[in-house]
Amino acid sequence: MDFGFDPSQYQPSENNFSPLPRGEYPVLITGARMEDNQKRTGKLCIVELQVTDGQFKGRKLWHNMNIWHQSEQAQEIGRKELSGLLQAIGKPNSRNMAELQNTVCLAQVTLKDGKNEIWGYAPIPGALAQQANQQPRQHQYSGSPGGMADQRQYRDEAFRAQANATG
Repeated sequence: MDFGFDPSQYQPSENNFSPLPRGEYPVLITGARMEDNQKRTGKLCIVELQVTDGQFKGRKLWHNMNIWHQSEQAQEIGRKELSGLLQAIGKPNSRNMAELQNTVCLAQVTLKDGKNEIWGYAPIPGALAQQANQQPRQHQYSGSPGGMADQRQYRDEAFRAQANATG
């Protein structure tokens, strides 16, 4: 079937898929799903994020977290990443991926091998109260040893070290 117009008469849209610069970005979680990993030896939680403000508003990021994996270390890292995300959105005890939808937080983004990588999450000041008014919450975050504060400190130190190493 014919398009009904001459596509050569239009300039292609400018889609910029280059990586975002290192930094902290406010994001909206627009999707979350579980999928088999590439080798079908485990499960990934794949979270889709959209930058909500600033120069890169509208840009998409994805974070793949190993929730089930034959490597205990990979599985532990993935579960800690998911825990950090859940704490950042104010739902630390959630067990349902649907609760991730349409929540906001800050994503700490870095570059690795020319691609964006998410190093951690933090709450957006005031956003947790707004989200709480929109959706019922059963649990309050009380902070715990080994929780987000410790994980964030570790990730912040690693983020600074990488930034200093790469200029």
